[in-house]
Amino acid sequence: MGTEKRERQKANRAAKLEREAAENRKVETKQKAKSWVYVVAGIAGLIALGLLINFCTSRNDNTTTATTATTGTTVPTLSWDDELAAAGLEAPGETEAVEPVCPATDGSAERTLNFTGTFEDCLTDGMAYRTVWTTNQGTVTVEMDTDTAPIAATQVISLARYKYYDQTAIQRIAPSIDIIQGGSPHTQTNGDPGPGFRIDDEGGEFTYENGSGTGPFEYGPGELVLARTGEENGSGPQFFFTTGDLAAGLNGSSGAPGGGTYIRVGKVTEGLDVLQAIQALHDPTKEAGRPSETVVVESVEVIEYDPAAETPSTTAAPTSEAPTDDSTSQETVDEAPEGE
Repeated sequence: MGTEKRERQKANRAAKLEREAAENRKVETKQKAKSWVYVVAGIAGLIALGLLINFCTSRNDNTTTATTATTGTTVPTLSWDDELAAAGLEAPGETEAVEPVCPATDGSAERTLNFTGTFEDCLTDGMAYRTVWTTNQGTVTVEMDTDTAPIAATQVISLARYKYYDQTAIQRIAPSIDIIQGGSPHTQTNGDPGPGFRIDDEGGEFTYENGSGTGPFEYGPGELVLARTGEENGSGPQFFFTTGDLAAGLNGSSGAPGGGTYIRVGKVTEGLDVLQAIQALHDPTKEAGRPSETVVVESVEVIEYDPAAETPSTTAAPTSEAPTDDSTSQETVDEAPEGE
């Protein structure tokens, strides 16, 4: 009997150990399952974090992209500097300012971008002047207004004879006020430092108050006008062409800040359709009003003629390569518009 009892006790202990082992195996299985859940969750979290970092990086990448309408694929868009380089508009390098000696009238003056002051007495009494702006989109002819704005017109004509405007970009298009802007050989931007001088206000009465001015000018389609800062006597050689009726938003009577202060220096007699075609290149996806393709003023020709005889004599301004540089000064016509 004693042996039977011991056998039963032994069997009971073995069964108990088996039950405990089974329980341990269950606990171990549950723990392993939890561990796998944690591992999978961790991997998923790392993947999500990687995707987030990649998204943020791609948004901050300097290379802009555009999606094609037909395929939905994404293609890189060139930066402004890359567009300029592709168009052959290279930085002019540093040059010393020279005395503003009146340029030769036969088109032989070397290209010069920096001067120590404004030009004086460079036009011939009794003669009239036309400028012919040849662009890669077509040609625009302007009858210069040497009566209303003789000082400003003299600066534009003299700079053109020095090839200041040759190989410069149209850097801004503003359809809301029907203008296209250019004339920045150093930087090809609104912040170009200019030739080293500003142009006095002329053509009527100008008033300034609280950092803004009002002037006498009213604007319509097909005019050549100088851009400016908001300061008194703040015009520079950057220009804009008006292309339509919305330019009236810049009128002195419009009540807009800076209204009427942009000096008109000429009237387009041929090529308004070219200007309007250039404005149609406005790309709202590009910053600062850049056109969808690079628009280049290849050369500006000055024509001096006797208005009584109407027999123009040409002053050629051969094309030459140039410009981009860096600057912080500002010369612009604002969408608002406000002079700066």
